[in-house]
Amino acid sequence: MTEKSRADDLKKGLEDNFEDVIDDIKVRERKPGKKENKREEMWIKTSRESVKDIISYLCDYHIPHISVMFGKDIGEAIKVSYIFSMFYGKKFQEVSLVISMEVPKDDLWIESITDIVEGALTTERDIKEMFGIEIRDIPDERNVYLPYDHPDEIHPLRRDETTAEMEEIYDKEGQK
Repeated sequence: MTEKSRADDLKKGLEDNFEDVIDDIKVRERKPGKKENKREEMWIKTSRESVKDIISYLCDYHIPHISVMFGKDIGEAIKVSYIFSMFYGKKFQEVSLVISMEVPKDDLWIESITDIVEGALTTERDIKEMFGIEIRDIPDERNVYLPYDHPDEIHPLRRDETTAEMEEIYDKEGQK
């Protein structure tokens, strides 16, 4: 089975099973750096209500390896993306998979996927603290990067929020 057919088969399976909930799905091939081998990437856009079902399907298809989860403040919403590697460990056969959703700022929540992908815990905690998104059913809500006494209402990667003045932070940390 070639690299191309792996991504095409995966795309077809996703389209057949989730045609009503996937807003967009693209496969593209690229050649990283000077290497001769090509790599495929798949980009999926869906709703937060469908993400967990799609990831469960991926787990049945082939165990996805989570690389990271990231967010971006896009105005009225936070764009949240999971990056997975499918067929991990199979040289020149891996497919990078990005699943994105937009989470409205007036209703900031997503479901945790840690019950199906345990490795997502740290990255979900990061999204929670940096953007203020409620992660429903997350097994550990502690901050990863921010101190335990960091104000709950301040989210460093939100563009619409004001943060504490640097002088206040220096005073608190004794660095004045």
